[in-house]
Amino acid sequence: MKIVLEIRGNTPPKANDMLVYDEANDCWKICPKKEVFKDVFDKIKELEKTCKNTQKKCQETQDDVKQIAKIVKENV
Repeated sequence: MKIVLEIRGNTPPKANDMLVYDEANDCWKICPKKEVFKDVFDKIKELEKTCKNTQKKCQETQDDVKQIAKIVKENV
């Protein structure tokens, strides 16, 4: 079986390019992977920031608990 696709654009594909269907123009086109998955990559970056902030707050809470334990131990 052979399938022939008409692809708009004249730039040859690169290693990380993908073939995607452009519904607006009713054609196939070659797009960089970063462009196709931009929303996913942005969400991953956002989750990484959230994770780092959570780790920082967790560390701060542990430090506070250690300080409280130290104060309680000294006063007992």
